[in-house]
Amino acid sequence: CRADSACAPLPEACKDMACEPGFEAMVLSEGMVNEDTCETQNVECTCIEKHPLDPGSIGRYSDFVVSGGFGFFSAYAETFGDLVVGKFDQDTLTFTWWWVDGVPADGMITAAPSGPRGGIADRGPNVGTDTAIAVGANGNLHVAYRDVDNQALKYALGVPDGAGFRWTTLTLDADGDAGRWASLSVDARGVPGIAYRVARRHEGEHEEHRQAARQESDEHRFKLRARVENASTVQRPVAGCACQNFRRARSRRACVSAIRSSSADSSSASYVAENRR
Repeated sequence: CRADSACAPLPEACKDMACEPGFEAMVLSEGMVNEDTCETQNVECTCIEKHPLDPGSIGRYSDFVVSGGFGFFSAYAETFGDLVVGKFDQDTLTFTWWWVDGVPADGMITAAPSGPRGGIADRGPNVGTDTAIAVGANGNLHVAYRDVDNQALKYALGVPDGAGFRWTTLTLDADGDAGRWASLSVDARGVPGIAYRVARRHEGEHEEHRQAARQESDEHRFKLRARVENASTVQRPVAGCACQNFRRARSRRACVSAIRSSSADSSSASYVAENRR
């Protein structure tokens, strides 16, 4: 370097370039070093997406349904403890996974945002076992699954949105150890019904299992209501419990959850889950 009359290491190109989370700087052109000023000139840099996160093991507790020439899958992403939903296109022979639940909203993006989990490696709640999936007549995806951490039954609604889906999730039953062996069906109105198992732990470590049945009893009856805003395609429920579409659900599941509706154009939705022994 003539300015200092001394040798100096070459400056690292693009080292000071700031990129969005999940991206890193790449040198397009290293430019040239001005021997008089020791500055690097005509350097060209850009930000490129990092490598995608390794999704780990996916496939346990899976279910699938075929609709409109596509195969839709629900499964448990075991490595991170997430619920994932996949789509297989038989025309292009391509498969796409969506991470529906389990990724922490405040997680740090350290890998490609377009890849698995949006590039977030942080662990979130352990959810996504015991899945069941169905497709409504309007193309909505309905998924029942279990929240392992909270021992609860959860439900996810996927509304078509461009090439993907817009997802809404909520807890349907958190009373007891609920949500195992879920089975789900959708009636002609697009209303889902879920059959599943609930085990309660009483004093003295006695475990009670409530089996699904069409016979109704006032014993051990409870209702759970949850509110979801801005779900315009989800239908508003009416009071009571509807069990007629459970005939289409697989038999010998424990406890019954019903979601009834009165309007397909509601701007919000309430879910009613009613379990009877």
